Amino acid sequence: MKRFKLSSLLLASILVTSCSTAIQPTYIDSISDKSTINNSLSSINLSKEDIIALDKEYLSFSTKALSTEYFQKKLVKLIAGDNGVANGSKIVKEIQYAKYKGETVIPFKAMSTATPSLYATIISVPAVITQKTNDATFNTFISDNNPVSPPTASTATLISPTGFTANWNIVSGSLEYVITVKQGSTTVKTINVSGQSTTSQAITGLSESSAYTYTIQANNGSLLSSNSNSISVSTTSSVYIVSTIAGTSGGYQDGNGTSALFNSTNGIAIDSSGNLYVADTGNNKIRKIANDANHTVSTIAGSGEGYQDGNGTSALFKYPQGITIDSAGNLYVTD
Repeated sequence: MKRFKLSSLLLASILVTSCSTAIQPTYIDSISDKSTINNSLSSINLSKEDIIALDKEYLSFSTKALSTEYFQKKLVKLIAGDNGVANGSKIVKEIQYAKYKGETVIPFKAMSTATPSLYATIISVPAVITQKTNDATFNTFISDNNPVSPPTASTATLISPTGFTANWNIVSGSLEYVITVKQGSTTVKTINVSGQSTTSQAITGLSESSAYTYTIQANNGSLLSSNSNSISVSTTSSVYIVSTIAGTSGGYQDGNGTSALFNSTNGIAIDSSGNLYVADTGNNKIRKIANDANHTVSTIAGSGEGYQDGNGTSALFKYPQGITIDSAGNLYVTD
């Protein structure tokens, strides 16, 4: 049986622990315990080893401007020659690293805005396209850093049985706009509209009584923005329903809607509040049909056949026919 001193064992343990701690690299303290930053299937993953290697490169720079310049030059070099085909995985990892470290280390958004042509080249790299498809967070990062701002779509106007007018705001730097019209998830129309100042476009050739949505993208000549907000619109029906709101037969009587009587009406006008004015030729009167729940009919001018100016029903008309109204609400009658 051998004897050992406890102090020797403690000293050995302390020495082993001290050596183990001393060899840990300080630049991986912020790295997750997970083996990859991105675990999406069929995606290019960024491992701890990748981050350690890239940290050695980028964290050696004293300013963000220098790290950004290096990042940009490195991407250009990786893309050169074959548009990034051979170095696709490296390009994706560089972008993953920029996403992981954030704007404080590599301001990807600022670089994209300053060099939109480089951004356009980056998003056309086959490996980047694949990564965008397979990795939702990567796709969001790339899309959010698009230097072209999306328009804001607004409510459709001039809706008819076969179409409507799409509307949106001006986007600075845009040369054209791309309108995508969908019925459910199916794209039914894609329309390119030239001109930065264009803010509306007639959409035709649609089915009546059908629901659609539309979105707008801005195009600066080399890049498309992300989609605008989606606007819902339904086309109208070509079948028109005829209803009687006032009058039932010949005669003269004021009252609610169909209880009123008219005699050979001719002209009609409408004011800004939706009230109707009728030239009641046979009764030599001007009648008003109010835009209320009862469509109340009243006589506002004329009391019999003849000629006389005056206030309202003290005036006389002889077979009034044409009637119109101006923006101030004045009525004009051909007598």
